[in-house]
Amino acid sequence: MKNEIKQILRKWEGNLRRNGSMDVTHFSKISNEIDNYIREYKNSKVARLLTSCRDSTLSSSPDNDKILSNVRHALFLIQKEINDEKRDMGYDVDLGQRQRYEAISKKLYSEKLKFKDNKSLREADVALMEGRDSRKVRRIVEKRMCQEYHKQHKHRSTYRQSGKARHEMDRAVSYQIFNLGQLDGYSNQRESGSHWKKIVDYSSGEYVMKKKVEYASIEEAQLHIELYKFAHPKDKRPMQAYYCEHCGHYHIGHGHKTGSAA
Repeated sequence: MKNEIKQILRKWEGNLRRNGSMDVTHFSKISNEIDNYIREYKNSKVARLLTSCRDSTLSSSPDNDKILSNVRHALFLIQKEINDEKRDMGYDVDLGQRQRYEAISKKLYSEKLKFKDNKSLREADVALMEGRDSRKVRRIVEKRMCQEYHKQHKHRSTYRQSGKARHEMDRAVSYQIFNLGQLDGYSNQRESGSHWKKIVDYSSGEYVMKKKVEYASIEEAQLHIELYKFAHPKDKRPMQAYYCEHCGHYHIGHGHKTGSAA
């Protein structure tokens, strides 16, 4: 039953984020499933949040910001309940990439690249490096992440017979490649129309300059501005897309910090 409720919440969250409204299709069926959950778990926070979200769909002027917040809160809580039940039954709970590979991430970020005059691996941006150097960095990351995945899963009897292993290793490599391209946050200041954004690196707890997501065209960047607005309805600051001289692609950012959207 909890998995069915989770699917309903995911559908609601997607509709609110993309369209700014709830999907009332098959409302009667959905309402019955929610009623069944509430009867069984009537005192839970999830039940109260579900009741609030369902009742809000019938309102003539629903507060979609509040509904989206409640939907996400309920989704978080019900996933936590599902994970707790799995642990009680002795199953492995699938962690996110960040938690699962936190230890190997710290080791990777401390490695030096001999072929780049001992430049930190953390600073390597494969999208901007020459083809040969880019392939070397990719091979290093692939080797480290595949070794870590094997270390974590070699005890499973179905490990070598499952196609899931290859898929998970590819995900792990992509995750680390995306995280590369960081600079020391204190010695590199962010500029207007910057290629970088200042964030806290979870592996060290320090501020770093992280490369922004790159978009191939101004239209693609503007589309992601709209997606950002749906995902962060309370952020009223102006945003715009702009061309980056550093990488030759487009980024998005808040208007008071970015250059013109050339």
